[in-house]
Amino acid sequence: MKGMARRGLEGPLEVGLALERGAVVAALQHSDVAEGLDAFQSRREPVFP
Repeated sequence: MKGMARRGLEGPLEVGLALERGAVVAALQHSDVAEGLDAFQSRREPVFP
């Protein structure tokens, strides 16, 4: 994430926003997201492998 943030600051705003969008989409596809959201909705601590 830090590297992506640095690259985003080096170029135009549109490029930085595109990099951020790609990173967010990739992060949301991780299995930990589903467990975190399920745990939050169930009001319990998440269990990550």
